[in-house]
Amino acid sequence: MGCPLFVDYTRECVEDIRTLPPDIYNYCQSKDYQKCPFYIKKQNLKTACEFVDKCPFFNNFNMNSFDEFMNITKNYCLSEKHEDCERYKLKMSGKNVPIELRPDGEIIELRL
Repeated sequence: MGCPLFVDYTRECVEDIRTLPPDIYNYCQSKDYQKCPFYIKKQNLKTACEFVDKCPFFNNFNMNSFDEFMNITKNYCLSEKHEDCERYKLKMSGKNVPIELRPDGEIIELRL
């Protein structure tokens, strides 16, 4: 069984989420869809960061795989630990969030 947000080869979650990692398609068609951060976010869990679906972090960095993306979101964006995210802290304090900043505070190279 696949994701209920994946209908007729269309990811209905795309309406709310700007960018999807390239290998997410494998999750859409499998029982692993329940682990997808976008699916989890669509369930409106209170533990999820309110910014996960529009966070520029996911648009501007080299992500080797959806598994890497899922690991980041699981450890920050979709857990109670989202308040430990360096991006979240800066945003909530009204400060400018550097595009190169990862949730763990590491600064990385932008993809070209």
